[in-house]
This record gives sequence, structure tokens and C-alpha cells, in this order.
Amino acid sequence: DALPGEPDLTELLARPDAGPFALTRTPEAGWDLTVHPADAPRERHEFGYSQPVADADTVPDADIAVVLVPGLAFDWSGTRLGHGAGYYDRFLARLAPDVVRIGVTDGFIVAGLPRDAHDLPMTHLASEIGVVELG
Repeated sequence: DALPGEPDLTELLARPDAGPFALTRTPEAGWDLTVHPADAPRERHEFGYSQPVADADTVPDADIAVVLVPGLAFDWSGTRLGHGAGYYDRFLARLAPDVVRIGVTDGFIVAGLPRDAHDLPMTHLASEIGVVELG
């Protein structure tokens, strides 16, 4: 389940041809997302979305090749507008530089958004119009 304003990718997880998936978990304390196999047991987060339970097996950052990054809006240079807590900023910074970062939105793709020094741009954008590789 997604947060309001973010696309729900539940159906994608059910596709047998889509490959192995993992899901992030927002911690009760701290700011570091953890990553767990998509078939791990889940619980409801206080904000209403489903996430892996705290003691589920984890996926090492080095095993991650592609990340689907939710956002309220993106711009054509790959800058993301999230909810402001910085969870995904910290998570993406931990990953190898060649990890494919796909910004997923059913919201807006705009001409420009402010980008801070710590913001890593998306390599691709996915929306209802398709997937676009960014240059």
C-alpha cells in the first residue's frame, strides 16, 4: 500500500515475470530504511501502508541493482519531491553509484524542482505515460 499521492505498486509485486522484489521498512526510530524480501511477513505502519516486520530477513545493499523510488513529483532532470523526511535520500546515498533509480509517480513531472547537494537524481522516470531514461 502506498502513501496518499504515491502510486500503488502492489500489482507489480504479484507479477511472476517481474523478477525478485524487495520492500523497504521505515524504522520506529532513526532514519535508515531497511530492505527485506517482498515475501517477508508484513505489518501495518502507523501511516497506513504495509511494510515488512522488523525481524524479517534483510537484503544487503550490495545486492540491489534497481530501486523504484516513489515521489509526489519529479522534474525532467530527475529531482524528486518526497514527503520531506529524507528516508529515501539516505537510502539512495548508501547504494552503489550504478544502481538504476526509477522515480515512480502518478502525480507530476514538472520543468524544475529545487535540488539540494545531497539529492541524488533519478536515472529514469515512470508514470502513466511510460518509462523515460534521463540523460
